Amino acid sequence: MATCTTSPCWPWSARALPFPGCGTLRGQRQRICCRTALAAKSHGPHRQTFAQYVVADGAFATAPFLHTAGQLGLRVVARLKGNLPELSQAAARLFDGQPPHSVFPYGADRVELWDADDFPPWATLRWERVRVLRYRQHKPDGTVIQAEWLTDFPRRQVGSFNLFRLARTVGRSKTRASTMGRTATAWSTSATTIPTACC
Repeated sequence: MATCTTSPCWPWSARALPFPGCGTLRGQRQRICCRTALAAKSHGPHRQTFAQYVVADGAFATAPFLHTAGQLGLRVVARLKGNLPELSQAAARLFDGQPPHSVFPYGADRVELWDADDFPPWATLRWERVRVLRYRQHKPDGTVIQAEWLTDFPRRQVGSFNLFRLARTVGRSKTRASTMGRTATAWSTSATTIPTACC
């Protein structure tokens, strides 16, 4: 699942617009370009794109997808999973030996964050460095949820706490879209109709 969003800090106030069947890796470049062009047209000539960043599941954490998003002027927040073993292992080695960089309440939960922005990119990724965020969310019933995310957002633009909140948008979208199969979702502060023929 990939989610395009207009605001780097306030995704929970946006309106969700699903694109059923568009979340597969096949043709992802064309889909991003098509939706961006259509939304820009619907917003008028003074708006270049309909989104500022993409939040994506780990299946989208590939160099072609990340490069295409960058060419469109979009930042990316993507789940770090086993498909990138070197980066995943490097993050584990660094974070496992450190106490959390920050701890805060999140509703009834307690969240621990680790954040580092100096990981080298993998061989096919044309980024200077990769930023990785780990969060560990402790539920009142003792359940612990841990996940790692990679991004090209600089810390000066999006801090650790807001990056955690961005990453959580994929979990909320997945719950909503679970009966629709793999989907891509756009978040927009104004309603924009994107024809499904674009998919």
